[in-house]
Amino acid sequence: MIRNSFNYDTINSANYGVYISGDAVFDSPVASYEMISIPGRSGDLAIYSGRYENIEVTYPAFIYKDFKTNIRALRSALMSRHGYRRISDTYHPDEFRLGVYQGGLEVKPEAYLTEGDFDVVFNCKPQRFLTSGESEVTFTQGGAITNPTEFDAKPLITSFGPGTIGIGNQTIVVGGSYSGRIYIDTDVMDAWTLSGTTKVPYNHNITYSGNKPPVLPPGESGITVSGMSEVRITPRWYTL
Repeated sequence: MIRNSFNYDTINSANYGVYISGDAVFDSPVASYEMISIPGRSGDLAIYSGRYENIEVTYPAFIYKDFKTNIRALRSALMSRHGYRRISDTYHPDEFRLGVYQGGLEVKPEAYLTEGDFDVVFNCKPQRFLTSGESEVTFTQGGAITNPTEFDAKPLITSFGPGTIGIGNQTIVVGGSYSGRIYIDTDVMDAWTLSGTTKVPYNHNITYSGNKPPVLPPGESGITVSGMSEVRITPRWYTL
């Protein structure tokens, strides 16, 4: 019999004798709107904030044996991780989320504490990231990249030296004289180099067209490379 499990960071629930049932664990998040009532006008004005709310992801879980030992070990392992961590499960092998475990296991053990069921709840970012979006695409000249989803992706870009990167009708100008790898995270508008494992800020040498970082919209985007020897794009595709 196939038993399904989840992973949280480096924790595999199956290693604790914990398995999950049901695949309704990737429900859709809620879009953030401001609803404004205007006197004399029927219906509210809906103003989209450009973001989605976090979502609670619940795994109905159960333990077949050694309930007391396994539940304690799992609880300790989950609570030892802080901040957003990667979450995946065997129901959705091509997707993952980023979530936080905040605690609060409500367990229902059977007699003699040999087995029982409970829910494991994570507070997750709204995106369901595709594992295919973790693969780097390398460009040394012109080319194209295709977003298979319906949502704008915010890629991680690695530039080998200064120059200009074109993404569709958007551009990034990488200034300075550093000839090594320059990392540009368009999601958080942060750029850096590495000295060993230490991040060295590089934002002062980055210029975005329109004063905002480029995105990869649905469909194909043309890529141009000028000046630098190579550009690598990790697209970070996601759905909701």
